[in-house]
Amino acid sequence: MSLPMTNHVRCGRMAAPLLCFLLSHFITGTNAHGQQPRADVLDTADVRSSRIILYKNHTWSYLKDVGGDSNDMRSSGVFDTAWVGNQIFVYGKTKIPFDTSNRYDINLLENESEFCIPVEGHVVRGKDYRHDGVDISTETGDTVRAAFDGKVRYAMYNTGGYGNLIIVRHMNGLETYYAHLSGFLCLPNQDVRAGDPIGLVGSTGHSKGSHLHFEFRFMDVPLDPQAVIDFTENTLKSDRLTINANDITKSHASARKVYKIKKGDTLASIARKYHTTSARLTKLNHLKKNTKLHARRRLVIG
Repeated sequence: MSLPMTNHVRCGRMAAPLLCFLLSHFITGTNAHGQQPRADVLDTADVRSSRIILYKNHTWSYLKDVGGDSNDMRSSGVFDTAWVGNQIFVYGKTKIPFDTSNRYDINLLENESEFCIPVEGHVVRGKDYRHDGVDISTETGDTVRAAFDGKVRYAMYNTGGYGNLIIVRHMNGLETYYAHLSGFLCLPNQDVRAGDPIGLVGSTGHSKGSHLHFEFRFMDVPLDPQAVIDFTENTLKSDRLTINANDITKSHASARKVYKIKKGDTLASIARKYHTTSARLTKLNHLKKNTKLHARRRLVIG
């Protein structure tokens, strides 16, 4: 996939010259199997299913798609449950792999891992009943970094409103979402460490300006990032997050039904099909009067 950067190099015939350039000017870099540089990104280049990233501190990293069956996949119960790379919400009615009668403690800094603020900026909107994360105002092209150690589960364009979206699953089962990106600096199934560059700030999808939409989710259930992170000091408020496991069961049981809009659909025709009203659909989806429906978008119907 190509990144929308001003001087982005597209590989093909350019691959060999670019590699020579790397060898002569970026010798100090590391590949994707070692610790990646944490400098700002200068440029990128795609080579078949791999990607080369050049950083402003004259280092580089080589990312290779290892595929969904990589032998370094963890098997910690929560981590490897419902690993799907082409959809965002993947748990559904999946059996929860722990006792739902108890509270579940998530150690955010597992195995002495670190935390890194995804991007520095001002929080312009927090989590509420219509908004599942926080919006951090910043500039298009700014580097987005992984908050914790983990593995990239999803890195592609999402038609449901997130735009260019990256989902990183962490060893404790928590997932972090990075949305509305202008470009990707990681590949699916790639291991990342806290602070590694994974994307670029943008305004893709349902967005009205450049910002990062950042979410915490556990088994698809959205949690409040501001309950865990101090976005003023850019630090964790606590290294432990406690969840009432029964709340996850209830959330899955009450999950809303979603309809994928088809060409020619109208609110009235969808309402008739699902025995509801256009007014209810408008309210559920926070639509304005006479909003035009777009094919392949999703509509909450109940």
